[in-house]
Amino acid sequence: MLKLGDTVGNDKSAFAFTWANKDVFMFKQFLWQAGGQLFNEKNEPVFAETGAKVFNDFLTPLRKKGLIPDGMSSMNEGNIGDSFIGGKFATVEGWTPLGSRALNEGWKKSRLGIAKPPKGPSSRATFQDSNAIGVSAFSKRKKAAKKFAEFMSTPESAKTDMIVEGNPAVIPEVYQDSEVKKKFPKELRENMKFNLENAKSEVYRLQPQVDDALSSEITPAFLGKKDPKSALSTAQKNIKELYKNSGIL
Repeated sequence: MLKLGDTVGNDKSAFAFTWANKDVFMFKQFLWQAGGQLFNEKNEPVFAETGAKVFNDFLTPLRKKGLIPDGMSSMNEGNIGDSFIGGKFATVEGWTPLGSRALNEGWKKSRLGIAKPPKGPSSRATFQDSNAIGVSAFSKRKKAAKKFAEFMSTPESAKTDMIVEGNPAVIPEVYQDSEVKKKFPKELRENMKFNLENAKSEVYRLQPQVDDALSSEITPAFLGKKDPKSALSTAQKNIKELYKNSGIL
């Protein structure tokens, strides 16, 4: 991205991704792709060193070289998507409904390029965007809710959701359906299926509090108002204290 960004011209930005209300979500993607993780097997936060490298080697150079649009940190998915469809961004983060929308708005399949997850240290997909259904513990009709969830998990329902909304199906066989093949380019289908089969992520305790502690440090670092290494070290220290006070450590 850093090497090719200058070739897109001055009329558009090379790369854009959602940061508003998704700063921690996006940071985690880049951290995992760099081979890092938030916590080790002992629940100790260990992201500061690799996280600083993500900023110094990628995020900060993107900003300093002007390869991301001004004000991107306040843009949501709608803003990013509208600008991409309008031709203002050369590349964007690959949430799947945007690809479906581009095709619905008349883009030729040859215009929509899809990149597989980066060949990072683990060469891994970091997440798969899809729809999930849960049954509330407070539901007064748990049996009916469970039955609905089971219906929504059938191949036919998953296919309908994928065709109508654009979210990837979580059932591999759906990708071989004739309607799905007609709707999505082969490259996009293969990418979604690859992510489905290879995505690895982290589940960690006290996620809202952890994410708040991260957000308060990484956004100032992203904007160039804090040194990334110092910001991430502070976040790591605060999260460690949070886990200690909660009895996790």
